[in-house]
Amino acid sequence: MEPAQRQPFRALVKDLVETDPEITDKLLKSMLRELRALHSLKVYVMDISWQNYKGGHLVDFSSSFTEPHCMFRRDVRARFEIGQFRNQDFYDFDEMVKELGIQTTAKARKDEETMAKLRTRK
Repeated sequence: MEPAQRQPFRALVKDLVETDPEITDKLLKSMLRELRALHSLKVYVMDISWQNYKGGHLVDFSSSFTEPHCMFRRDVRARFEIGQFRNQDFYDFDEMVKELGIQTTAKARKDEETMAKLRTRK
């Protein structure tokens, strides 16, 4: 077929990955590095859950936002709200790990007890 006659290619990569690796501390740290890399590119997944990972890689971006996006406009939202949107993936990552019941040192956010011990900047 000519390119103008073709339908756009659409597929779920989830169906192509046959097995998931064992969930280890090393795998979770790798997943967190990839999530941080996405954020550095201003890609916010907004739907972090184990079902959206295959083979240890994030494959479902159906709820993702990129910057610029109206959700991140300062004339529409308060700076605090924008920060919450940007950090939602990290909160969800830690919740996902907690739900999996895995003991790991891979933490997306600093725990509140540690943060409370730190001095505030002046």
